[in-house]
Amino acid sequence: KPGAATHRSPSEPSPKRGNPDEASCQQTMTTGAWGGAYASCARAARAGSAGAARDVGLLFQRGTGVGRSDDSAAHWFGEAARAGDGESMYQLALYYERGRGVKKDQAVALDWYTRSANTGLADAEYALGQVYEKGHLGMAKDKAKALVWYRKAAAQGHKDAAARVHDLAQ
Repeated sequence: KPGAATHRSPSEPSPKRGNPDEASCQQTMTTGAWGGAYASCARAARAGSAGAARDVGLLFQRGTGVGRSDDSAAHWFGEAARAGDGESMYQLALYYERGRGVKKDQAVALDWYTRSANTGLADAEYALGQVYEKGHLGMAKDKAKALVWYRKAAAQGHKDAAARVHDLAQ
């Protein structure tokens, strides 16, 4: 979810040990000490931390400690997504779906939702359920596929997905 700044997807590797910028980034994002968040997170992201790149994206998305910028948020989410961060894949999918900071592109949005869901991120699994239930992003309606994704999200405690499973299974 957009508010989960320190969430790590199951596929994301643990932070590299000994990177003080990564540790500082995590601390500032956890405690809300926004004054140094951008500087430490951006340094850690440039050093290869997918989690820090996601966190920089979140800072720009929210305008926290930096000016709000969809272009910059999309850039940093893209960096983190290409490095395997499931939450960033989901955020990037949202940006492509809505045309925020990037050119609107349904096929690219669907690809990032699918990649994110395949990391086990419940919000992305739910989003794919919505795609197939409603026939969204250029996909045909497919109740069976929608139920597969809703059930995966529901198994992780996603309440909206559980409600959709209940409604569609009847």
